[in-house]
Amino acid sequence: VTIIPDFAFALEDMFLKTEATARSLPRIGLVLSGDAFGHQYEAMRVAIRKYTIGNPIAEFIHIPHSRSYVDRFNNDVLVGEALWSGISIYHAEREERFRCAPFTNEIAAIAATYKTLDAVISERYHGILFGLMSKIPVIAAIGNIKNRSILEDFPDRGILGFLTDEELHE
Repeated sequence: VTIIPDFAFALEDMFLKTEATARSLPRIGLVLSGDAFGHQYEAMRVAIRKYTIGNPIAEFIHIPHSRSYVDRFNNDVLVGEALWSGISIYHAEREERFRCAPFTNEIAAIAATYKTLDAVISERYHGILFGLMSKIPVIAAIGNIKNRSILEDFPDRGILGFLTDEELHE
């Protein structure tokens, strides 16, 4: 059996931070997929509402990794917009602390976004991989074989795995 490594492994140098970014709050990337119109992200919306107003602990940026014109279940752009509209963004403080990155398939632009992160929460394989390559803490959904394989391949990298949105919220 010949195993061909994922293309992303050759891009690791693009994701390494060159200098620290001074911010008052840590920036957490969200790479989420699925049904933007379902209830699967209710716990995430509650957490974002809680942690972005009053005594905020972080700012969040949703990073879409896919966009589909025909399948809402494979359209991360919709997921980001559903989160944005579901967290009561009308609070001015909250709008400064949660934003959606534009979709792009330009790897340099994606790498530039990851370089600004202090951690990433990802349901997507490449979100987990790019977080590892950026040398930031990664919280990973491990509900599919691809994502579980990263935990098995990199057991010493400190990836925290979760199966459901409720587990992540805990």
